[in-house]
Amino acid sequence: FATPSLVTLPHAFVFMDSQYFTSTATKMAFNPSTANDQSSGVTIDRTNRRFIPTIGGVYQVVTQLNFTRSSSGSNVEFKVLQYKNGSEFARNQSYQYSSNMTDSTSCLSLMSLNGSGDYVEMYAQHNASGNVTMNVQSTFYIIRIA
Repeated sequence: FATPSLVTLPHAFVFMDSQYFTSTATKMAFNPSTANDQSSGVTIDRTNRRFIPTIGGVYQVVTQLNFTRSSSGSNVEFKVLQYKNGSEFARNQSYQYSSNMTDSTSCLSLMSLNGSGDYVEMYAQHNASGNVTMNVQSTFYIIRIA
């Protein structure tokens, strides 16, 4: 019997930082602590707040936005957006029907990334007035699946 070896698939994972976002799509920042970062075959570009795969393939991209809105108003739409090479690629939204609450929304997609310059970023936006706060429980993750 041969001992099977574990294969590490290219991947990256970060927690996000506490940050305001507005009615304009806002690029979200990585948490300044790198203690929980995970990465293999994907560069975590903390300066530009993006993932840059160094190995081409199809990647599952998962963005999870946890947010708090303390202002009044109802029927507010919240979006988490995935950008590929500076353009919107995928989005998901949720709605709040009351004020002063914490909620979350996630977006999952499959992206072909070439491993030689393609990059992925996380954005958020809402349609209410004022700011909403992304919480540090938010996460950004990619893994090569093919």
